[in-house]
Amino acid sequence: MESGPETNVGIAGKEMSMTKKRGLIMMLSAGFAALVSGFLLYILRSLRLAPLETTPQLGTAPEKPQDFLLPETSEEINYQAPQLIPDDLTRLHGIGEKSAAVLAQVGIVTYAQLAKVSAQDVKTLLVESGNRITNPDNWPQQAGFAARGDWEGLANFLAQNTAA
Repeated sequence: MESGPETNVGIAGKEMSMTKKRGLIMMLSAGFAALVSGFLLYILRSLRLAPLETTPQLGTAPEKPQDFLLPETSEEINYQAPQLIPDDLTRLHGIGEKSAAVLAQVGIVTYAQLAKVSAQDVKTLLVESGNRITNPDNWPQQAGFAARGDWEGLANFLAQNTAA
């Protein structure tokens, strides 16, 4: 197998001219560009920043590139963030108004949020706020029952884990 300036070993040991190599590289890069643009369009559509009915054809540029940009005014955005409805954390044993206020200051306003925080972190928050120390050791577990709406389970848990 001879190789000269225009011929070189290519795929699977076969000779391939530089022109063919350039063509192959261009074809691969066009395919990669189409893959990337398809992925970006998917992301933009999922964020509702690109029209759903617009699907660019492979190898063609969109007629209006500005259709794929962010809206120019806030009136064009129809997204509403879900409102977080706070739970009454004082329904849990040991949490009073002051402790609930300390938790709210750091953004813990639901049973589900409190269930994800460690008891040690809750204790640290209370100490740093100057709040009188209560025993938050089982607050996350209590909040877990409340987040699931398992009030009977919470009552059983409290009967087994609190002093009368």
